[in-house]
Amino acid sequence: MRYLLLLCLIHTSALKAETVRFFYSESPPFEQTSADGSAAGLGIIVVSNILTAAGLSPIFELYSIQRGVAALHREVHFTTVVSPTAEFKADFAVSQRPVYSISLGVVRLKHTPKLTHLSTLQPQSLVSLTETSFSYLLEKSDFSGVDFSNHYKVSTLEDALRLIQNKRYPYFLSYYLSEHELQSPFLVFDELLTLPVYLAMSKKQPDVTRLMHQVDQAMLNLDE
Repeated sequence: MRYLLLLCLIHTSALKAETVRFFYSESPPFEQTSADGSAAGLGIIVVSNILTAAGLSPIFELYSIQRGVAALHREVHFTTVVSPTAEFKADFAVSQRPVYSISLGVVRLKHTPKLTHLSTLQPQSLVSLTETSFSYLLEKSDFSGVDFSNHYKVSTLEDALRLIQNKRYPYFLSYYLSEHELQSPFLVFDELLTLPVYLAMSKKQPDVTRLMHQVDQAMLNLDE
């Protein structure tokens, strides 16, 4: 009888779950599209668990950064943001706690000199993904006045890794990539900085206060 009651409670909870839309971009291994077209990745799993615990039913939708940000001010509810800047927080509410941490670093060939600090990035020739922004670095004293928009941008991870392997660029600025993503014994990832990742909602969303409160409360409960 206890098991039947538990199943009924779970079913009732699922029926009451409020559908929310989550915007993600291609940023493996944290956010990416799997072979069957569904959202996948380490970050997607964490976000899904948190939103579900908050009584929400997430629908994950892939957008470019530009389209995704525009959609957040209208029909899309949530996204993740790395180390949000003061400028970002002026338009977006963020969760009280990080949902996970992410490592920023460079991918290089094994024989390419290792980088050990963020400041060593400044004179380097870099490649990065089109859908990855590093604007938060501009708030760090080491990068005051540095223009990180001048990277050579490519649309896919495969293109970026190919440029490094062919020695067209010495470093690929990226979030953490494991041996599985690198898929080459000649490539390594140097971690330079660990950063917090938060859930974010546009302040233009009418339910932003209520939904962010549900998220914050769910994260507190999950930590207990």
